[in-house]
Amino acid sequence: MYQADDSRFPLIVVMMQGHFTLKEAQAYLQQWNRWLAREKPMAVLNLIQDEQPPQENAEAAKYYAQWLKANKSRLRQHLKGIAQVMHSEAYSIFESKFPALIGRLYGCSGKLFLQQSEAEAWLMQKLLT
Repeated sequence: MYQADDSRFPLIVVMMQGHFTLKEAQAYLQQWNRWLAREKPMAVLNLIQDEQPPQENAEAAKYYAQWLKANKSRLRQHLKGIAQVMHSEAYSIFESKFPALIGRLYGCSGKLFLQQSEAEAWLMQKLLT
């Protein structure tokens, strides 16, 4: 499940819990298409509600991967950063891997945080550069 709030665009806040179904992934990526169509710099703050990483839905993951590949140039052009706020248990597992993963998948900077305020400050700085 996810809920995206773009009322503070160019900062987009996404609350996520559990895994995406294929239908949810399709709806979420339609929102991404709308954000990218604005052709403006943007940054995404993911607020992960799960204490442990959810199991991946293979169908949704495949669809998401295809979308990322098809939209790589638009993402590189407009997406300035992705910050993710996680619970401490998951944070320690992913902290060192997250920046490289985001760079490879989205073509932008990525960083994990434990506090939302720190993540927002980092993203606002990314939007200014």
